[in-house]
Amino acid sequence: MKSLRILIIISILAWGAVSCKDVYQDDYMAISTEHCTFPAEGGTQLIEVVSSGDFTISQADADWCTVAVEHGDISVTVGPNVSESERITAFSITPDYTEDVYTVTVMQAPAGETVLVLSDTSSVHVFDATGGAYRFSVRSNVSWQAVIDSDYYTVKTDESSMEITVEAPVNETGDNHEATLTVTAGSGGNSASVQIAISQLTKAQSPYYQFIGNWDMYCSEWVYGDTRISDGGTYTSCNIVENVPGESYEIQGLFYMTDDGVTFTRLPAFFNPDDNTMEIEVGEQCGLYIYGMYPVYFMMCNMSDNSLQYDKLLTCTIADDGNRINVEGFDPGYGWGIFPYMGGSYSRMADLYYAASDDSYFIRGGE
Repeated sequence: MKSLRILIIISILAWGAVSCKDVYQDDYMAISTEHCTFPAEGGTQLIEVVSSGDFTISQADADWCTVAVEHGDISVTVGPNVSESERITAFSITPDYTEDVYTVTVMQAPAGETVLVLSDTSSVHVFDATGGAYRFSVRSNVSWQAVIDSDYYTVKTDESSMEITVEAPVNETGDNHEATLTVTAGSGGNSASVQIAISQLTKAQSPYYQFIGNWDMYCSEWVYGDTRISDGGTYTSCNIVENVPGESYEIQGLFYMTDDGVTFTRLPAFFNPDDNTMEIEVGEQCGLYIYGMYPVYFMMCNMSDNSLQYDKLLTCTIADDGNRINVEGFDPGYGWGIFPYMGGSYSRMADLYYAASDDSYFIRGGE
């Protein structure tokens, strides 16, 4: 196609007329068009140039239009038009061998009917009491904005990544902080908007915070040293405290006896938001045995044959009334307790209580 145009232009030049400009046969220039029209979505067009010498181009006076020389021709690239108005710009082409200037006009159609689509189609979002960030993306053919009718939350928008982020702090109040997030695209009669109801659980309503507090541990059978206690009861207690909000806990004081030289036990536990459970990994170090500073480990134990288990996972679930933590994951006949590692083996302490059956659970104690 370019070769054909060159032949045509050369033929015209032979008759002495080119684009209403007075040129000599030795100095000539012709361009394939002086007008570029783009749809709203933008794109790239190529202006073919035939010239007897070099030339320079000026960039368009708008940042949405980019002009470049490619292999002797000129490429014009236009980004999407997200406004409701047609936009126009221009750039110039100047041959190095003449003062003549060629002006190319670039026009782009306005955006059509406003489109607004959010990646999260839910009309409601509830933050946990631990706070956090709620993030989703926006797709629109026009400019957009997001506002929320509450100073409690922070809204951040990023038009380059087309993302909206709503941030909530830890809820230290008894209020649910209900608010409305409104995302609007376009303006006037050609606009679209989406509203999302935002709120936050209180700590009393939060699945994560349900586990926090003082708990007594019940088991139907216990062992004290080497003495088996067949009647059920609560022989140890603990405090479950917040570690990383919404993610983890520390179980403090479980199986702890001050007169046996064991430092205050600290057992890590983790919150699983998928099913609102607390998970305890068996085999974790939880303290030190002061007499010799031996490490103490949380283990499962069969009190009949003294066999131990580790690398297991206990899953804890809050009962409906919030006053009991059910514990699952025990093999039949196995209880649990803490064991110091001394002389290359684990030992059972003579002055500590051990849960000796697989039916233990926690009961909410006094604060």
